[in-house]
Amino acid sequence: MKIYELQNVENGVKAHHCTDYILNGPSTISTVLLPRRACDVYAHEVARMVRLTKDNVENVSFLVPRAKDLDEFFSDDLYPDTRDG
Repeated sequence: MKIYELQNVENGVKAHHCTDYILNGPSTISTVLLPRRACDVYAHEVARMVRLTKDNVENVSFLVPRAKDLDEFFSDDLYPDTRDG
């Protein structure tokens, strides 16, 4: 799985490749990306996915590392204002 950051630029949207994510273990049957309101904002989780394999259902979290002194604060740069609903 490839992870990109999308940025608005004057003539459209620019995609910047951030990282690759490899799902280890048994083969994946299906995945679903949960809504942002399911994320743990104080753990700096920017996305949460549920993965279905032959034997179980797993939560997969996407976390942004932060400096230790910023760990206890809300990161408004990761969670900009959006439409509620």
